[in-house]
Amino acid sequence: MLRVNKDRILDADGTEVRLRGVGIGGFLHLENFINGYPGTGHELQEVMANDDFFHRMLDHFFTEDDVAFIAQTGANTIRLPLNYRWFDSDEGFARVDRAVEWCERHNLYVILDAHAVPGWQNTDWSSDNASGRALFWKELHFQDRYVAWWERLAERYRGREIVAGYDLLNEPVANAPPSGGFDKQRYQPGWDAINQLYRRTVTAIRAIDPNHIIFVEGDGYAERFSGLDAPFAENLVYSSHRYIAAGFGPGPYPSEQWSAERERRDFLATEAAQFARAHEVPLWVGEFGAVYNGAEEELDDRLRALEDQLALFESEGVHWTLWTYKDCGVLGWVTLEPSSPYMKLTEPIRRAKLALDTDFWLHWLPDPPFRAERQKLAAAMLELAGDVDMSPEAHQTHVSLAVSTYAGALLQPAYAALFADLSPSELDDVLSSFRLDACIPNEPLLNLIRKTASS
Repeated sequence: MLRVNKDRILDADGTEVRLRGVGIGGFLHLENFINGYPGTGHELQEVMANDDFFHRMLDHFFTEDDVAFIAQTGANTIRLPLNYRWFDSDEGFARVDRAVEWCERHNLYVILDAHAVPGWQNTDWSSDNASGRALFWKELHFQDRYVAWWERLAERYRGREIVAGYDLLNEPVANAPPSGGFDKQRYQPGWDAINQLYRRTVTAIRAIDPNHIIFVEGDGYAERFSGLDAPFAENLVYSSHRYIAAGFGPGPYPSEQWSAERERRDFLATEAAQFARAHEVPLWVGEFGAVYNGAEEELDDRLRALEDQLALFESEGVHWTLWTYKDCGVLGWVTLEPSSPYMKLTEPIRRAKLALDTDFWLHWLPDPPFRAERQKLAAAMLELAGDVDMSPEAHQTHVSLAVSTYAGALLQPAYAALFADLSPSELDDVLSSFRLDACIPNEPLLNLIRKTASS
């Protein structure tokens, strides 16, 4: 069983272990850009007429072949994001059971990650949130369900040495405004709420499983740590997320704006790095990455930025898992073949998504005309409403989120109709596009992973 000794993670023999790996988004937590659908996952599940659709997608999306492939890169860890909705039945637990067994066979540690919880822990679409509000923090019954979920997970996986530990809560925003949205510039963390929740959840888990590591993320999308309680239990690791502009672009790297030295300075000044140093605890960057669907002539720039980021983590003794393993061509270690049956069938919907800017955060892509119209709407709303206790940038993002979520929902019936009349074998043929042997490895990225992991 892995354990924490000051700022190091050790195995049962006392040998230091550095966690290096990738998150498996799109499996037990669906995301629109990963799985190639519009809107949020839970809304789409209500729209889909074909009950077998999601079960078959998951059957193909992540298999033992994927685990073996990841292990062959030299990585030693997967972060397994979980959406609580899959655990209202036994299917979620059964799929995690199989994933853990595969990882045992291929010597990959598993971190179980509560990625989407009842009531939504943040305001973003990435928590399967179509409302823009973080109600998890407002209603105690949501937190009760969440703690009970962790108790079931702890009961099921205690004693499993291949499970590195439990990532308590992905990207929390404990003090979002009642109207929704998130203003990074003005955000005041909800320290009392998050500290109370973490203590309650750790106590509940420890009553069942006294041994596994528990990973604790900062508030404000895992960036704010200054008001977190000092480590209050054994075997705690602290986790931040570190997406940087140089990994997204557009623009060359390095440049006057972006460089390895600047990122080193900025990273060491983060609340996460300062907290880890002050309390002599391990730090794990649970998400970061670069994008590969921008201008072709800038792909090497994105990889250079990622290479410098990985080198920084290695030099500072930081554990890391990239986001994400497999997707439809944005961040993945492997991506769907553009001419695959799934990509060909869904091409009209994905083209409409681009035109309606439903994945508005893909800001490095050319601006669709709809984006300018949405920006005019946001400006008009701000002018009529007057001072709205939110920076203009945050207001623009909040309007973008609301409009894009609605636009994505409008596209869902057309997406569902693509699959409605397929026979079981035809549906399986289409969704087998997600199988590893049908996907394209991102070899430049994988070569970087192999080089870093082997070091």
